[in-house]
Amino acid sequence: MLRIAFIAGALALTLGCSRVVFVARNMDALFDGAEAADQLKSVAALVDFMDANRSHVSLVAYRSDDPDAAILLNPDVPRPLASTIKILVLAGYAEAVDDGRWSPHERVPLAALEAFLLPRTDGGAHDHAVEEFRERGWLDAPGNVALRDVVWAMMTVSDNSATDYLLHRLGREAAGALPARFAAPDSDAPLPISGVFLSWDSEEGPLADAAWGLAGRLHSDPGFRARRRNDPVTSRLTLREQARLSGTRFPRGTARDYASLMDRVQRGEPGSAAASATMREFLEWPMENDFIRREFRAFGAKGGALPGVLTEAAYAAPGGGVASGVAALFFDDLPLAVWFTLIDSFLHQDFLRQLLADPGFFEDVRQRLEAPRDAG
Repeated sequence: MLRIAFIAGALALTLGCSRVVFVARNMDALFDGAEAADQLKSVAALVDFMDANRSHVSLVAYRSDDPDAAILLNPDVPRPLASTIKILVLAGYAEAVDDGRWSPHERVPLAALEAFLLPRTDGGAHDHAVEEFRERGWLDAPGNVALRDVVWAMMTVSDNSATDYLLHRLGREAAGALPARFAAPDSDAPLPISGVFLSWDSEEGPLADAAWGLAGRLHSDPGFRARRRNDPVTSRLTLREQARLSGTRFPRGTARDYASLMDRVQRGEPGSAAASATMREFLEWPMENDFIRREFRAFGAKGGALPGVLTEAAYAAPGGGVASGVAALFFDDLPLAVWFTLIDSFLHQDFLRQLLADPGFFEDVRQRLEAPRDAG
């Protein structure tokens, strides 16, 4: 219960309301699935939860030494992607750099990113990015950073305004072509995240039209931007309402598509060798962690979270002669107490690391999830 209270306090700050107001509006939701959440104290317990709740989980995982022995749990069920969709935006950037249309060293005004900023919708990611820009010496006196630093902010701290800036530069047509260009045929194209959140206000019209239109207005209309920054929609929605909208009005994708994409990135196949190397440069941010460097020769990942939704896509080359592998793990419609527990403990990420590093554990999980649910 203390863990839930701590996260509730953090979310209250993110949503721009007091802790008392937040808890009062969301008291029932905070304990949705509390009994299941209390059991999630180990990776083994998470496997039990996945087995018991298969309809809300997709997992695709395989190793390079035996790709036919794959784990395929609901591989083609489209689920909300949250920030994992930023892998496709990264692919668009890598291709534009490889084609010579963009330069990683181009200077970008911080204000160009902040034209898409909706405070209290990103968990403080943009503020964190700016702090890092300053600490690393990337932000110059006029307030500019390199284009590659914008991509770093999108992939490492998951800055939504950086993502929307890159999508704005790509344009709707090029962004819409990304799933087909990178062999993710059953997944949606990325949309401006600010526009997606603003579309939750009315839920009217096709999501893509609303998201591009509202993000464009946020970028070009200072008066509209000022009003929406004071009223970013999410602060007026309960967690249950946000969870419902996360499931119905956010781009979706399949675990098969994203596992395949990560596999091809690891092998240097999407686009040119240079474009694949660019993608690996930004996906392998976990290698800054000493623990990850000790266990893996390479580890690339991008995760995401929305209320009731958790997504992770990863590739890994473990040490000790273990074959490389890939995995995509998507949860949706999670009870909110379970969701709180996972985003606090990162147990789903521990699960993926063990899955990719330990062939014995991989095989145990494969046999467990291949068995019929009602098997004794």
